[in-house]
Amino acid sequence: MWTMTNWRAPTTSLNWIVRKCFAQSIRALERGVALQQDNLLLVMALGHTYAMSGQKKRALDILLRMRDLKKTRYVPAIYFAVIHGALGDNDHAFACLEKSFQERSDGMTYLKVERLLDPLRTDPRFRNLMRRVGLGRGRGNRHAASQSARQWTI
Repeated sequence: MWTMTNWRAPTTSLNWIVRKCFAQSIRALERGVALQQDNLLLVMALGHTYAMSGQKKRALDILLRMRDLKKTRYVPAIYFAVIHGALGDNDHAFACLEKSFQERSDGMTYLKVERLLDPLRTDPRFRNLMRRVGLGRGRGNRHAASQSARQWTI
């Protein structure tokens, strides 16, 4: 069921992450995860925030938790990429993004705009991946991006 908490905690915490207010972001996400332990978006966002705030052990614990969850349910590979990227582990992040690309995950349509992937943008592999998804050409062209998005959601 879709509730306000599904989008409020990640959106609010993303605003705090952009401002580098990690303590507030962590508080919001920990509260959200406590209320909705099975909400993978919240769990992923919490792992990302831990990593960005320098709490590497906690971020790695979230990765382990997500790997355990993967045994019983689908966990998008892009969620792992977000946390690995925030940890500075670009090789693992791009391996996860490649898996997401192979799965034709709808999350790939957000490569151009997803702020949680910002730590990976300077890596040449990111531009290559955007090109392969169909988001690399027509820079800033919303029409080209929406055409590419349709290709991935069919």
